[in-house]
Amino acid sequence: MLSKKSSVRLSRIVASTAAVAPIAILLAAPGAPEISFPLLPFLKFELWEIPVYFAFYFFGFRTALLTEVVVYAVIQTHPTTILFAPVYNLVAVLATLVGLRLTAGIPKYSKPLGLGVSSALRAAVMVGFNYVFVQLPIPFGFSFPAREVVPLLIPIAIFNVIVTLYSAGLALMVYDVVWKRILLRSQTSVRA
Repeated sequence: MLSKKSSVRLSRIVASTAAVAPIAILLAAPGAPEISFPLLPFLKFELWEIPVYFAFYFFGFRTALLTEVVVYAVIQTHPTTILFAPVYNLVAVLATLVGLRLTAGIPKYSKPLGLGVSSALRAAVMVGFNYVFVQLPIPFGFSFPAREVVPLLIPIAIFNVIVTLYSAGLALMVYDVVWKRILLRSQTSVRA
């Protein structure tokens, strides 16, 4: 049986996820803004990861992880040519979250270091993942032979670094604005 403290903690995680996940789901819905990556047009710059990383910065790793799982479950319901497309996204976001988590305890430099580590980790994981899975037949991959996959790996790494930097970077900026606003309001209410 869950203790009262862990029950409250779980309730906070679920409530925080319920607040953030719908925003990510709307940004991942068909018709949401996206821009094709010029080097590999099948890769898309999207905005839906930003709320997941905001959840990491504001609520913590567990909330971000649960938010990503909820978004993944909903994205799985969208019809795509590649059945595993949401799995590619899931692996990329999980690698990014792990990179952010690895540096979270380092004082002073955790946020910029987290962006660097998570970008590098995501790029490395996705290069390996894509090398294996892009060779699989449709609907799991693209049925590319290995000799065609290898030239794609550097653009895939570049794409993943860019996505991490803008999505986690924007999430961090939003977090800083929200946190400063909360501090300002709490200081104002204490004075009043």
